[in-house]
Amino acid sequence: MTERWSAGVLHYAEMGYWQPDYVPKPTDVLAAFRVTPQQGVPPEEAGAAVAGESSTATWTVVWTDRLTAYDHYQGKCYSVDPVPGHEDQYIARIAYDLDLFEEGSIANLSSSIIGNVFGFKALKALRLEDMRIPPHYTKTFQGPAHGIVMEREYLNKFGRPLLGATVKPKLGLSARNYGRVVYEALRGGLDFTKDDENINSQPFMRWRDRYLHCMEAVSKAQAETGEIKGHYMNVTAATMEDMYERADFARELGSVIVMVDLTAGYTAIQSMARWARRNGVLLHLHRAGHSTYTRQKPHGVSFRVIAKWMRLAGVDHIHAGTVVGKLEGDPNSVAGFYDVLRVNQAEPDPVKGLYFEQDWVSMPGVMPVASGGIHAGQMHQLLHHLGEDVILQFGGGGPGGHDQGQERGARPAGRGTRRAAGRGQAQPRARHGPVHLGRRDLQLRVHRHPGRNCRADGSLTMRITQGTFSYLPDLTDQEIISQLDYALGNGWALSVEFTDDPHPRNNYWDMWGLPMFGLADAAGVLHEINECRQAYPDWYIRVCAYDSRQGRQTVALSFLVNRPVAEPGFRLDRQETTDRRLRYTVHPYALDRPAGARYGPP
Repeated sequence: MTERWSAGVLHYAEMGYWQPDYVPKPTDVLAAFRVTPQQGVPPEEAGAAVAGESSTATWTVVWTDRLTAYDHYQGKCYSVDPVPGHEDQYIARIAYDLDLFEEGSIANLSSSIIGNVFGFKALKALRLEDMRIPPHYTKTFQGPAHGIVMEREYLNKFGRPLLGATVKPKLGLSARNYGRVVYEALRGGLDFTKDDENINSQPFMRWRDRYLHCMEAVSKAQAETGEIKGHYMNVTAATMEDMYERADFARELGSVIVMVDLTAGYTAIQSMARWARRNGVLLHLHRAGHSTYTRQKPHGVSFRVIAKWMRLAGVDHIHAGTVVGKLEGDPNSVAGFYDVLRVNQAEPDPVKGLYFEQDWVSMPGVMPVASGGIHAGQMHQLLHHLGEDVILQFGGGGPGGHDQGQERGARPAGRGTRRAAGRGQAQPRARHGPVHLGRRDLQLRVHRHPGRNCRADGSLTMRITQGTFSYLPDLTDQEIISQLDYALGNGWALSVEFTDDPHPRNNYWDMWGLPMFGLADAAGVLHEINECRQAYPDWYIRVCAYDSRQGRQTVALSFLVNRPVAEPGFRLDRQETTDRRLRYTVHPYALDRPAGARYGPP
């Protein structure tokens, strides 16, 4: 003990930062560092140095340590293991007492763990590979403003990936032309379009003008499809006051989503997440700049750590890799990133780069975004690797690369994801034909639905695209049975619902009896569908499959099984207010007729 407090320089291991017998407490924050020591530095000393410099230590003994319960506040390196295939690299696991961290602060957490240790002379390189955030600390964070389940319920989109695209060229378009790209892509079948990371408020297009034109485009596309649409309005700016001003303006215009860049900083991201929950707006995070410290394998911070921090911080979306496309990402690492963002409890899995268990204690999941050189021809690969709870963000080379424009370019994506979402069970009728997508000629199953057209009697008709398979031809009864069998095989309860009010915000259609919790035969469900069809031949009828698992407890699949012969569609009402602001309302033409007589002969 006397030697421990003698004046002078001691090895970190001798000061108590190397404790191989330490057993981490359930409340400890754990970190796994990839350590590359300088020549002659023992790996245990290197691990102890990281533990010390990321907690209480300095380069020499200080007497004021004795005024604290220093052994309580010390970081404790409790294991150092060699990295297979890399003789000079080691994985050092370090435990930190929970008292070292401010509640609910990513800024404090990151400053504590990575703030002052990465330039340490004793190390050639250092990389933070993974962390365990204990439930006791997790509960001090808000978490995602809405999360995967709430987003799907808000948008009324189930059973398939969400589809997006980035406006290209991302720089140089005027606000009016920018809005044109948004409109064409959304009416072609995408759910979202997106500002890119460096679109803010430049001389060629100020943020306010962009927002006004984009919301005109979004609202018009909603009226033409009967679906909820969105555009990621980038609110990143120089100050938080500017960011709040832009976000408030987007909300006032009716935007369902705003966007912030990772480069805005952790405090700005958490502030916007609180704003998003308070105002009922989804929050998209672009991971701009992350590769400057996540890409190098020996040094920096792994993206899986950034993903955990951003789930705590409270974003609803984050770009997380694609496996396929123009950006790097091996399948196992990307699978680990997606697990970090989506699952409630993850077990250690070295293949995926997960060093610790992680219990999120029911914190909502974050929707991963796959973006970077992907296109509709890769749909089968994307679904295989990434699953359904993902946003497939096609760039300028996808919808924008079509030789007939974004609307035509978006069609294969919309049909492709709904076709893939059929899981190979239903085989919708459609003719085969070549679809030009950028510079690729792909043989895709397509069905060219008209937009809003004028019938022979002068009435308007369109095709509402609500539901998982609405961009495909109507399903036959045999194809419906295939989907019912799939749902029942997953243990999902099925229900039949009907309406003559197809407004995209109408969540509560009339129920054709209670959900069929005890029915396991698809033929029985089809019988109920046919009974409903007979009673309401000119109404919209859908089947909903309900997933009651903890953490889901929502609709897993929803698709139309009946629609009117003539669908008048919607009109877009505009109300002008001050400062060029417009308020938009989607009004179904059918509602101009009395309930019960809205479809069919007048």
